[in-house]
Amino acid sequence: MINLVGEHIISADEIADRLLAANPEHFKIAIRPDTIQGFELYTEDGILSEYESNHYMEAGMYSIHKESHCLYVGESGRSIGTRLSRWIKEINQKSRPDENHSAAKKYRSMWGNDLSDMTVRIYSCKEQGAISRKQIEQSLIRKLNPILNVKGKST
Repeated sequence: MINLVGEHIISADEIADRLLAANPEHFKIAIRPDTIQGFELYTEDGILSEYESNHYMEAGMYSIHKESHCLYVGESGRSIGTRLSRWIKEINQKSRPDENHSAAKKYRSMWGNDLSDMTVRIYSCKEQGAISRKQIEQSLIRKLNPILNVKGKST
């Protein structure tokens, strides 16, 4: 975006466009109760360990897809792995009473605990000065139009 004096000012939409253009790798989800998070992400090349992938403990945004549909866009300031773990735990009805993931509850009402054809895309992104991760997340939501991010809409 260009301001009135001709200076280029980055916006949340521009950051979201750049994240999407980077074409993040698609990971499938493997339930692994013996791991810290209860799952592992893997590619066609095989399963990635929690320590090799570095995606579990990084900040940024993520999107969850089933087949060709974007289901959910989320963000975490500390651990994408923790957020994904909550998603999976809620789908499998293993959440603690103090945990909640309303989009995962909506997912479960539509598909049960079937994680087949589900993929995760990870968008590594640190805070961008005056633009928060929440603002970038909102831009990604507008661009990807996930079906489970609609607040107040029950299935």
